[in-house]
Amino acid sequence: IVSHLYVAKGPDASAADASTTETTAESTEEKGSERPGSIGTAVRVNAGSFPEEVDYIALGHLHRPHDITGHDSTTIRYAGSPLPYSFSEANEQKSVMIVMFDDEATKQMTTKSMKLTAGRRLISKRGLVGLEALEDYLAGIDDPEAWISFTTTIEEPLAIGYLTQLTERYPNL
Repeated sequence: IVSHLYVAKGPDASAADASTTETTAESTEEKGSERPGSIGTAVRVNAGSFPEEVDYIALGHLHRPHDITGHDSTTIRYAGSPLPYSFSEANEQKSVMIVMFDDEATKQMTTKSMKLTAGRRLISKRGLVGLEALEDYLAGIDDPEAWISFTTTIEEPLAIGYLTQLTERYPNL
């Protein structure tokens, strides 16, 4: 079952076709802020159920761009999100895929991934031990606009006002 499959047909039957849909295909794995998608009662769609005559299928829903194995004649790709949606995506390079059909008759296409750099960078650090390690880590961050998430283990209670002072120095914590 594929719901909301939009197909852009070429000018004639031999021309290249492209399609988009928002779904979760089998053999994909959600992570972080991604949630399982469902269409009616189908939680995952078999990649082989997409139309074989479509040359390029652009999928949405998952935040990490990647290819899906389907028909030999069809490229199936998750576009990914243009911006990170949670700190679980902090180290992922966001991109857009440019798809150009070079020769409509032979359905030859060229794809080019273009990195995106807009938006604030997300920085996530886990496993710091002690406030000195935290202070050293924060002092080494070279992007004052970045949003920062961290975990640190401390043995002593925090001094009154420490967190207020910390967020005054690093407002994007």
